[in-house]
Amino acid sequence: MFVKKNISIIFLLLGFCSIILIFFNLELPDDTHLWREIHNTGHTPLFGMLSLLFLSLSSLILGKRLLKQYFHYLIALVLTVLMGAITELIQIYGPGDADISDLIRDILGAVSFLGLYVVFNPKMIVFWRKRNNIRIFTFVSAFLLLFLSIIPVSMWAWAYHQRNQAFPQILGFESSLENKFTRTNNAELVKTHPPAGWKNPNSRHVGQLTLFRDTYPGFSLEEPFPNWTAYRYMSFFVYSELNTTVNLTMRIEDIHHNNFYDDRFNYSIIINPGLNQISIPLEKVKNAPSYREMDMTAIYAIYFFVVRPGKPFILYFDDLRLE
Repeated sequence: MFVKKNISIIFLLLGFCSIILIFFNLELPDDTHLWREIHNTGHTPLFGMLSLLFLSLSSLILGKRLLKQYFHYLIALVLTVLMGAITELIQIYGPGDADISDLIRDILGAVSFLGLYVVFNPKMIVFWRKRNNIRIFTFVSAFLLLFLSIIPVSMWAWAYHQRNQAFPQILGFESSLENKFTRTNNAELVKTHPPAGWKNPNSRHVGQLTLFRDTYPGFSLEEPFPNWTAYRYMSFFVYSELNTTVNLTMRIEDIHHNNFYDDRFNYSIIINPGLNQISIPLEKVKNAPSYREMDMTAIYAIYFFVVRPGKPFILYFDDLRLE
């Protein structure tokens, strides 16, 4: 019995080491928003399994020395939360990315897995005998916590699906999920109705970009549909309510971009008062880098910005698409 117990403890410790190795060494197949979210969501089942390992270790080592069976669950929960905090602290000084939201996912994993396990654990039958309502509440709560943990990755998966379905339109400001791919820099981008002077009847909603006074205020679109090889032009609308022209800079990068100016497409656009329809030959985009061709199967990001505006102002964007 003693030997069997020690062997069980050794196997549990090996399982613990395996989970820690997976946590620190698992590499993503691709560096995209979706895969990063899948990696983040993975904290929940990983630390859920870790909590069950701690539960088993507590039961084997402490056994009947604990008067109440549920004390083992409290020990497992505390140890799992402590391990989650330690791993995030390690990542502050290491190559990882420490994030309080990851610790929350770790806690969700521990609570949900332990909650589901305690409901069906035969050793807890006596405890649940007169507490059936609490048992049902525990099960539902644990299940909901587990379900909530996968909502972010589900939203990203649906956002990619909508992006692919909308192509060759790249940005249309009709779906709120488009916002997941946009980022602003010293600017604010919101969906709104077209301004009074907008004469394009096909635009139900447009993007209102408020540019604040800074060096390079603007917005970017990360991970548009990447393969542009079947198209010849990019077109979009920009509307200005100003009485003067605006010099808008556009930038396009592929996945191989090395962050140098001459390794991307840089384009200066004069925005006149009123509605402007812009059309850009994709041949120019393809031949923009100085020492290579742009990879038109792997477009990664599009930027729009203004250089050092004297004061805040607004531009409206819509219907960025390939033709």
